[in-house]
Amino acid sequence: MNNRKLVADRAEGETQLDAALRAEPDLRPRAELKEELEGVLTDPVTWLETENLALGGKRPVEVIVDGNGELLLDRLRAIKYGAFS
Repeated sequence: MNNRKLVADRAEGETQLDAALRAEPDLRPRAELKEELEGVLTDPVTWLETENLALGGKRPVEVIVDGNGELLLDRLRAIKYGAFS
């Protein structure tokens, strides 16, 4: 699946962030991810589309599509609480 297309093809009235998170199969992490993304990052959509060394060079949106929302929650909490690795 083309992840850039996932973010671009959003439903009417849906934010880009919601479109990206729609791919997360587990609803609990999806809701937590949205809350953490909006609470920690000033531009969550750009962050979702940027390769990240802490994610093995993957873009966060790819990690979501792969069903690894918990990994992103861990990384976002590390950013929020200053626990950088």
